[in-house]
Amino acid sequence: MSGWVRSPLILAFCLISPLAWSADKNQVEVQVTSDPSGARVSMRSGQSCFTPCFLKLSRKRESLIIVSKRGFRTSEINFRPTRKQKKLHISLVAEAPPELNLGNSSSQKGTVWPSNAFIDNLKLPQREANAHDVAVIVGNFLYQHEDIPDVSPARNDAQLMRRYVIQTLGIKPENVIYRENATYGNLVALFGDASSSKSKLKSAITPGISRVFIYYSGHGASSGSSSFLVPVDGEPSFLESVGYPIDWLYLNLSKLEAIERTVVLESCFSGNSHAGTLIKNASPVVIRSRVTSVPDNVNAITATSRVQVASWDETSALSLFTKHFLLARAGSADRSPNGNEDEKVSNKEVERYVGERVRQDALRLYDRQQNPQFVFVSY
Repeated sequence: MSGWVRSPLILAFCLISPLAWSADKNQVEVQVTSDPSGARVSMRSGQSCFTPCFLKLSRKRESLIIVSKRGFRTSEINFRPTRKQKKLHISLVAEAPPELNLGNSSSQKGTVWPSNAFIDNLKLPQREANAHDVAVIVGNFLYQHEDIPDVSPARNDAQLMRRYVIQTLGIKPENVIYRENATYGNLVALFGDASSSKSKLKSAITPGISRVFIYYSGHGASSGSSSFLVPVDGEPSFLESVGYPIDWLYLNLSKLEAIERTVVLESCFSGNSHAGTLIKNASPVVIRSRVTSVPDNVNAITATSRVQVASWDETSALSLFTKHFLLARAGSADRSPNGNEDEKVSNKEVERYVGERVRQDALRLYDRQQNPQFVFVSY
């Protein structure tokens, strides 16, 4: 009798075991992270957790993942893990403060464009995180002085660029120094000044290992012999005293013990902006521009030449140059006729694609010239 009882048990084990193994084979554990962390992740299957965390997802089909956090827009992502892609990172977009006027008028103080479908649906390539690379992202959109117009797309520019450096450049969220509406003091703290290169950026890098990426969206101007980033507390009549000189930025960046240094400036230095003249009732002689030399070890990309206006694109709610720069890096620059379709985006392909698209759109939309400037250490 005892032998008869054991046999069904052994047979049952043989039948059930292959089925359980097959079910596990069709699922994979995926790591989910977010910027900022602490977001709630949920699925219709009932799985939920708070980032950073892990979910079990099907290999065979896309799973709908919902990510939410108070103060940020809820994101819904359809994700299917692959052999190479078993991590998912989501950059949440902050909800607009209610006191801001989120209209499309570019002439009104306090006007900041909200995010839209183009921004939310832009797919950026995703790569593995690099523990040592560092980025600084600055978006100056609300200027304190009544005579300085606000920069309506700068907030979207900065938030989408933060997503780009995390997803596409593989920079860890904790290594991204993000600042909105930076004052003069903020800029000095971030990058240093003429007498000292000591800065938050310098403290964040690993000497001899880190790559550095800097992005700025906001006003620029020139006065006397120098070009400046205009901080939000800037006085338009005293730019030489309160503007942050581009020379300081390039000099201190060139001194960093980094293996690569890149600066992208979504700004113009002509004294005019898409929203109007930067300094009201000023003489063109006062607003004049000088070419700032770029150190040999710095990649420098600017949205315009020194005498042109950096245009905005209301359809995408981004600055025109930033829109095409991100599309280029997302893969558009590699496609024919600008690229060689080798599934790698080179600096030369980016220069050709962005230069052509920005020139065409600025002429078509606003009947003006805009020629982005590129200086690469190598192509």
